[in-house]
Amino acid sequence: MSQKKMYDLMDEYSLRNPEKKSLVYEQKYLTYKQLSHFSDILAQAIVSQGFQKGQRAALYLEKSLESIVCMLAIQKAGGIYVPLDYSQPYNRINFILENCDVSLLFLREKKKTNLGKELLPAKATELLVWIGDAFQEKESFFQIENLSGTTKASPNQEDLVFLLYTSGSTGVPKGVKISRQNAQVFVDWCLEEMELKEEDVFLSLAGFHFDLSVFDIYCSLSVGATLVLYPDYGMINPNQICHCIDSCKVSVVYTVPSMLTLWISSQAIDKHSLDTLHYVLFAGEVFPIKYLRQIKDRLPNTRFYNLYGPTETNVCTYYEVKKISPDRQDPVPIGKAVKGATIYALNEAQNPIQEGETGELYVTGPCVTPGYWNLYNPENTENHKKGIHATGDIVSLEEGNFVFRGRRDNQIKWQGFRIELGEIEKVLLLHPGVKECTVLFHPEPQPGKMIAYIAPHGLSPILLREHCSKSLPKYMIPHSFLFYEKLPKNSNGKIDKIAIIQSFIA
Repeated sequence: MSQKKMYDLMDEYSLRNPEKKSLVYEQKYLTYKQLSHFSDILAQAIVSQGFQKGQRAALYLEKSLESIVCMLAIQKAGGIYVPLDYSQPYNRINFILENCDVSLLFLREKKKTNLGKELLPAKATELLVWIGDAFQEKESFFQIENLSGTTKASPNQEDLVFLLYTSGSTGVPKGVKISRQNAQVFVDWCLEEMELKEEDVFLSLAGFHFDLSVFDIYCSLSVGATLVLYPDYGMINPNQICHCIDSCKVSVVYTVPSMLTLWISSQAIDKHSLDTLHYVLFAGEVFPIKYLRQIKDRLPNTRFYNLYGPTETNVCTYYEVKKISPDRQDPVPIGKAVKGATIYALNEAQNPIQEGETGELYVTGPCVTPGYWNLYNPENTENHKKGIHATGDIVSLEEGNFVFRGRRDNQIKWQGFRIELGEIEKVLLLHPGVKECTVLFHPEPQPGKMIAYIAPHGLSPILLREHCSKSLPKYMIPHSFLFYEKLPKNSNGKIDKIAIIQSFIA
């Protein structure tokens, strides 16, 4: 593993090619010299205000040039950054801020009036940040151009770089701790496996609170490439995305299969050439084979990679999709282990699976994260201390490659988001009118939908959606609500999900 810090290659490149564009956002951009300089002086500024190594700094910012400057500055100051999804409900954001005990909160001035005092923890220093001008801390005003020199911490491999909060089965989000080692082994593998170079143009489609963004940011900046930030506001528009790829000459895209499926189903891919695309990487959910076959036929000169890995391991397996047989019905494999990961699957007897068998996938090695922030689960904590992560994913073997077959628990992936259905159920049960409920995922038709089955009759779907929206992000709100006088039970007295599914199909 490289001993350099993730921002070192970016800083070194800024000396060799200072005027090269590093980041592009709409009509604005930063050169490598500017990106290195602004992150240096912002790092010194926050350290001068008392920010210390190991403290957490949250980013309540939309995708922007400023967001990445802040991420790099926090790292250079030795801190841990926490990217927030500013579209999520305030009480969910507030839980995250309290859970990780933030010392700094970066946000835009225009967002200040929307936040409310209840969002800001008492110990947090409110920072309003904008590039190359100044930042304001409470009522004091500092010209950051007047600060000189740099502040760069000397992190160890085990030091944390950022926290990513995901859906949790306990009913609240949980923060996955990502160390420098975890992120660096993935970046190193990408640079070794793929022929990424400074002439490449990456397109950032994922939000910075999503683990796909690790590839976008750190792989692009490590090779001196240009990263185009696609805005994360408004509706997803496949035509605009494809237009952006053509106009910006994008060569590398990493996204979820549901996004690529939209390119096909909306016919956006037929209205644009996309001939600059060298790599299309996808992860986060199963790619329907018919759509993967279509997009691969449409882009014959593009290399396609299926990447797999929960947030707790980042990417741990890969499979380059070279040929798809015409009669194949199963999804393409998730493949073999990346460098820095060891994977194996155990059957119910806890023996390694053979061809034709299924079992749960386990991951070991430096890609496995240290666990969760401020959340103790004896089994998970001990396993992560040993560098082992039980994924909960059921796989089979196909010619030496692992193939994803499903989950062993109540977790799903929808449009790349990891969702614990139990978390939705817990929120619904907080509604005074809901006596019992279960939430099930129906995968067909694509991209699938979550349906909440609720007892008793007589509740309003509109009010239930409003109730959910106070605690859950939009992507976790059920698509439909179906009502029963009583939910069916099995012989053990538990909700009979099979009977519910059968009645739904009937």
